Amino acid sequence: MEAVILAAWKWERLMPLTQTKPKPMVKVFGKPILEHVLETIQPFVNKIIIVVKHHKEAIIDNFWKAFKWTPIQYVVQWDEKGTGAALRNVMVEEDLVILNGDTIYSSQDIKNLIAHKGYGILAKEVESPSLYGVFEIDQQGLIKRVIEKPSNPPSKLANIGAYKLPADILKYVHEIPISPRGEYEITDALNILFSMYEIKAIPLWGVFLDIGFPWHILKANTYFFTKYEAGIYGNWDIEDWVQIHPGAVVILSQGSRIKKGSVIAWNLFLWRGANVGPNSFIRDNVVVWNNSMIGFSVELKNVVIGDNTKVPHLSYLGDSIIWDNVNIWWGSIVANLRHDEKNVFYLVKGKLTDTGLRKFGCVIWDGAKLGVNTLIYPGRQIAAGQTTLPWEIVK
Repeated sequence: MEAVILAAWKWERLMPLTQTKPKPMVKVFGKPILEHVLETIQPFVNKIIIVVKHHKEAIIDNFWKAFKWTPIQYVVQWDEKGTGAALRNVMVEEDLVILNGDTIYSSQDIKNLIAHKGYGILAKEVESPSLYGVFEIDQQGLIKRVIEKPSNPPSKLANIGAYKLPADILKYVHEIPISPRGEYEITDALNILFSMYEIKAIPLWGVFLDIGFPWHILKANTYFFTKYEAGIYGNWDIEDWVQIHPGAVVILSQGSRIKKGSVIAWNLFLWRGANVGPNSFIRDNVVVWNNSMIGFSVELKNVVIGDNTKVPHLSYLGDSIIWDNVNIWWGSIVANLRHDEKNVFYLVKGKLTDTGLRKFGCVIWDGAKLGVNTLIYPGRQIAAGQTTLPWEIVK
């Protein structure tokens, strides 16, 4: 059986994180999203086909021709948009598994999908089905059709982009019309398939991490920390006078260090060469990537810090994503809570979007530099290479 991973889209909802790299290469718990997907599917297939387009070189250069000895073939999507268009250059002659490249599935769910004797699609029961593509099923659990964001949903079973299908799906994606959104949708091809094959809705068993917005990265990191028991893992260099909460998960990679006087109040993951301290305060779930430096009297709370980023001293960053090669100078503060304590809104594709979170700070992308004492309002973003002046307030 072959697997097809859809990894071609630009994913504007994740801007500015996808400003300089494709979304599948955005890291979650220290690995690109696509690597999590490949690790999940690789044991069950003999070949992987990845459909690429946006910043495709970043994907091809990272995974090259194989993943753990499973061959990889790359197919470039044409200029036509949509999940249906993504399959138009794919050629296989046997049953196939199709997965979204921006979603992390559990190994057990993928195993259940592939082990199913016939064809199937993973389905997740959701509270607000009108926000999803929803399956209409019969009494045997066979799918009759999928309806995109229906006003009167026929069920609560949402399509989450994990399919085991006959090769005929690759024929029908050439027969579908363009949708009102201006895209060729895989769901239109599926509705043709449902009239010809018995395809079952397979209930989701485990985790489903859809990294659709930046704050989903923080949620995913929290999930991965729960897979560890409390304790200290890996090669560590912890200086004297460091306090670590007994219930915390602390993961230290080679060359990382926690310096004296630091307090680790909750979970911390330091990648290679990352340093924390002296006198830093770490709480909630913090991931610091390769060769980054968290310096004197810096407080981090539920934060991702990218590669080669510097937060030298006397700053507070909460509920935020700070990417690669960023410099955050003395006294900079990210506010993560509105005074009225309402949900934080974030600008997505030119529209303010409710994060659903009372606490969310900011997103700072590659190469940005903050002047001393920069203050950032909740829900703001700073684009790649952008700078702020000393004492600037980012409203």
